[in-house]
Amino acid sequence: DGEREFDVVLANIYSDVIQERALELAQRLAPDGWFAFSGCPDIHHDTTRAAIEGAGLHIEEPLRRGRWHTFVGRHR
Repeated sequence: DGEREFDVVLANIYSDVIQERALELAQRLAPDGWFAFSGCPDIHHDTTRAAIEGAGLHIEEPLRRGRWHTFVGRHR
């Protein structure tokens, strides 16, 4: 169902997919839901973060482990 919303959206995929699908992921997230997107290397950090925020999501907790980043947050 393309209209269904989810309380949690988790994505551990390549950062270019997160960038391309950020708006779609945001639309599927329930208004009170939260997300965690990971799989983002240092080199794509800025563009991935911009795509997530541009989709109307607020990153509450950026995490880093080595060269990998995870973004955790909610709708703005």
